[in-house]
Amino acid sequence: MKQKLYHGKVLNASKFSFLGKYMRAVVFERFGSPDVMRLLEVPIPEPEANQALIKIEACGVNFADTLMRRNLYPISKPLPFTPGFEFAGVIHKLGSGAIHNKYGLAVGDRVVALGTGGYSDFACAEIGNIYKIFDGLTFEEAVSLPGQGLTALFMLEESHLRKTDTILIHAAAGGVGSFAVQIAAIMGAGQVVATASSDEKLESIAQLVDKVKPCLQLDLVNYGQSDWMRNVSRLTSGLGIDILFDGVGGEIFKNSIDCMAFGGRIVVFGQASTQPTTIDPSVLMLKDQSIVGFSLHKYVFNRTRMQRGLDFLMTAVLEGRLFSNVQATFPLAQASEVHQLLEDRKTIGKLLLLP
Repeated sequence: MKQKLYHGKVLNASKFSFLGKYMRAVVFERFGSPDVMRLLEVPIPEPEANQALIKIEACGVNFADTLMRRNLYPISKPLPFTPGFEFAGVIHKLGSGAIHNKYGLAVGDRVVALGTGGYSDFACAEIGNIYKIFDGLTFEEAVSLPGQGLTALFMLEESHLRKTDTILIHAAAGGVGSFAVQIAAIMGAGQVVATASSDEKLESIAQLVDKVKPCLQLDLVNYGQSDWMRNVSRLTSGLGIDILFDGVGGEIFKNSIDCMAFGGRIVVFGQASTQPTTIDPSVLMLKDQSIVGFSLHKYVFNRTRMQRGLDFLMTAVLEGRLFSNVQATFPLAQASEVHQLLEDRKTIGKLLLLP
């Protein structure tokens, strides 16, 4: 087993103990490439009055984490910083406030939370952002739902899909994309065009949809090929896409405008390419098209909406109508490698860190 570095001391990770006041955490003290992250021994945090301390069993890894590490995220994070905004585990300790009673939370509850510092053994989260996990759901299944599952669900709900709509989902083999394809099928979308950067990723999408709704009209397009826009036009009989969901940006986004139908709408929820995009707004006038942005942030403080969304997703997973699409799990010590995989666009589905 590899040896890990804690505060300058080389320790054997297999002998690390939680006895006392310390835990492991992935920390970066400067912005940069994946290798700026180190696994350190740090104090276990103390929950404030409106928080709970969670013993983490699984933490989601998201492309947004890599942007934070590179200081490219819209909201800059103070250093030193531990990534990980979605994590699942067991409530270890409650803060001194009584607000947890409002949501019926108690020590020992299995929960999933949105917060910060999830790449660690323990993390604190605001009581209002902690949700009980339904019985029968694993930590691994639950942790993929708040960030990527809810992003896909709320984007589709806000788009008011009609059965006659043709929708296109870029990067459909990724975390948000794989949920969006499945949820679109559950909502009864007429035609879904799913794109990815390789045939292997496209095959994974097809296999996933076969589990959910084999009768969905699903068309697959490799946007790594130069003629992908022509393929989209052919698949829509030249009419174009009604609603397009883009988390890639760059040239993919720019070329997507040519794929849109009259009155079509592009929903932007990310920029995985990190490429700057410049367009002439007047091109939207020709076909009465629109571009809107989407972020989960505006929902995080709406406890009722979040709870309703998570109830829907957890129920769908338990009933076998939705799959969390967790493809691989890694120990905390491999956080740097996981970030590199994400940045190299070599991943399919959801990746997790397991403390």
